Amino acid sequence: MANVAEFILDNIDIVDVVSRRVNLKRAGSNFAGLSPFQHEKTPSFMVSPQKQIFKDFSSGIGGNAISFVMEYEKIDFRDAVKLIAEEHRLDISKYTKAYNYSKDFVDEKEKIKRIHKLAQNFFTDNLNKSPNALDYLQNQRKLSPQIIKNFGIGYAPNSNYDLITKLKEK
Repeated sequence: MANVAEFILDNIDIVDVVSRRVNLKRAGSNFAGLSPFQHEKTPSFMVSPQKQIFKDFSSGIGGNAISFVMEYEKIDFRDAVKLIAEEHRLDISKYTKAYNYSKDFVDEKEKIKRIHKLAQNFFTDNLNKSPNALDYLQNQRKLSPQIIKNFGIGYAPNSNYDLITKLKEK
């Protein structure tokens, strides 16, 4: 029995999936359009109906219909599969049991997200407490305070025991 990705890819045409989101024009045996991932004036986004793949030469992104939807819609694999199935009226119910995450899995995923957030806060706090590190980022790396904040840039001390201690407290 095929998996859900194989089922989806065997039952859809990448040109149809992509053309719902990008204006495509025939270019020989392929289709071309402006990149949906970069700003451009000359089409460098190609879709091959024979190979059932896409390639965006301006960004380097390429793949199949599922990976295109994931990139374009900024969603994960599971949501991309569901979206494509809905758009093409494909019944994936026999595959969904494997994709219905248990409560334990969801709880564990949320726990990991909280740990990542705590670690990120730890490193950004360290940066604010380290004038030398902050000076380096702003004066030598030429990063503005806004960039440092937007990207959550932090500072890792020489010892990782402080982070472990902090995480154990929480």
